[in-house]
Amino acid sequence: MPADHPQPPSPAPPDGGPSPAWLRLSGALAAASAPKSLAMAVVGVVLTRLGTWASRVIFPGEQTGVGLGWRLAPGISEGQGWGAGLGSASSIAADPWFVLLDPLRGLFAIGRGNAVFARSLVELAWVVLVWGLVGGAIARMAAVGAAAPGGEGLGIGSALRFVGRRVASLVTAPLGPLALVAGLAIPGAVLGLIGRWGSELSGGIASALAIVPILLAVPSAMLVLGVAFTWPLMVLTVAVEGEDGFEALGRAFSYARRRAGHYALAVLGSWGLGTVGVLLVGLFAGLVVHLASWAFALGGEDRWVEAGFRSRSPAIGVPDPDRLRAISRALDSRGNAPPPSFDDLPRLRPDTFLGVWIRCVGLVAYAWAFSFFWSAFARIYLLLRREVDGTPWEDLYDPVEDAEPFAPDPPAQPGPPPRP
Repeated sequence: MPADHPQPPSPAPPDGGPSPAWLRLSGALAAASAPKSLAMAVVGVVLTRLGTWASRVIFPGEQTGVGLGWRLAPGISEGQGWGAGLGSASSIAADPWFVLLDPLRGLFAIGRGNAVFARSLVELAWVVLVWGLVGGAIARMAAVGAAAPGGEGLGIGSALRFVGRRVASLVTAPLGPLALVAGLAIPGAVLGLIGRWGSELSGGIASALAIVPILLAVPSAMLVLGVAFTWPLMVLTVAVEGEDGFEALGRAFSYARRRAGHYALAVLGSWGLGTVGVLLVGLFAGLVVHLASWAFALGGEDRWVEAGFRSRSPAIGVPDPDRLRAISRALDSRGNAPPPSFDDLPRLRPDTFLGVWIRCVGLVAYAWAFSFFWSAFARIYLLLRREVDGTPWEDLYDPVEDAEPFAPDPPAQPGPPPRP
């Protein structure tokens, strides 16, 4: 280039330097392994499981979906090849999303009865509440850590207080569209009642007007898909921006619509990273159990160590709802209940508590997938926000800073004296 036409300096890269999206997402692996995020994920998994168990005791009936069980990560479960282990890890990495999709599917199931509908509704509300708070707190900590790498970070208490003040927004953002779907279903329900009258006239009227619920099902389908695929973004909008439920809903839908390809690639990429992470965490947890077994075997009896450490089914677990219902039915209203049987109590064997501790290791390994899910979505949200709104990566809502009053304007300087 000639000397009289100097090349203009290239603009500085945004957010402090070039950083590919995949590199941003890979930071979620370390964030998910932070003890505070992992502890919050364990609490969320336990609360979700307890809520699922309680709902299925209160509303017995056919189960829908896989539910959230005490799944053990690869490396603790039974020996399997790398292919099967990778498939199991990919399934576990997707569980944080299916924890919402399973009750959502049960909510719209046909011919399953009122018990399944009520149970799915309770489970859906419970999942939205638990993971709105727990997932929002994990995401808040991950977003602060991503915005200021190497900084002091955010504690569990501060993150929980931030999202706890906005619990109404966390709940109404995903449940509001579903309430609208219920309203759009009213004409179809009315036509269904008319068709149940049994006469040819009522059946003809219902079938002739069936176009109405079909047309109304179009926006309903869009709303259901929007909630299913953007629910994590709704939580992130509240956790990062401090917005209300309506703003969280609109922003999540807007980001997913305007950057649909980038959003899908980011989700698939984070799923792949999560699969690798779950596999590595499972292998590490399996090594922990093996080394503990080896240490016990140095001085213990091989048969006892074999039964305790290498048992694939821990002795104590969550009470079986079917057994509890059987005991409840055995109690009649006149009070002449049969004497309790020790068969209904967990057996206490020398290896009982070893199984409990091994199960705890599996629980922590399983909860890592949830910690990674919300840590990864914190980065996905920040990436989408930068692409759509141009907001810098490190620009996060801080209630303390935003509450500070603006500095007063400097006093006006006196002007020159008027000319005579």
